[in-house]
Amino acid sequence: MSWSTDDGAHEGAARAVFADGALSGSHGPGDQVTVGIYADGSRAGLDADVRSEDGVVGWRGWCSCGWRSARAFTRVHLRELEDRANKIAYEESAFAPQWVEDEAHAEWLAHIAPDVAASDVATAAREAAEAARRLDLAVLTARAVGASWDAIGRAAGMTRQSAHERWASATAQPKVDRERAAKRKRA
Repeated sequence: MSWSTDDGAHEGAARAVFADGALSGSHGPGDQVTVGIYADGSRAGLDADVRSEDGVVGWRGWCSCGWRSARAFTRVHLRELEDRANKIAYEESAFAPQWVEDEAHAEWLAHIAPDVAASDVATAAREAAEAARRLDLAVLTARAVGASWDAIGRAAGMTRQSAHERWASATAQPKVDRERAAKRKRA
């Protein structure tokens, strides 16, 4: 199973780890596991190694941005040796047990948290800029049809003077344009 951020910038998974540090790519038929990423960080291509799942020594949290969990989970072949507190997991197959998936996912969520928070800031900033643009346009329209600075200030939650200081230069237009706007309103 893999996880992805809404913007697609991060895709994470609990990947099988081989003794040489390579990470799994996909699980094939039978007990075959392909290498997805080599220990040096290079990605395997179409000619990726196909290995036996017997070579899987554990699992590690992974992200497409290059992040790896600090510590891998170790795979053991005897249930009695499993020790969750020390990240030692019993599993017969190369697929990570559910508790390993859950812990790797939690580590991945902590890894992406700053990017998700920054993305939320960017979204809020875009929305604030759009709201400011709509407010400026509303003030221009209100002034064009004759609204007073007092009425605009009250509507915007500020004083007449503050409204005038904020938007007066943006609403200054030649007298002819004001007269045309007033005529359009009457029409």
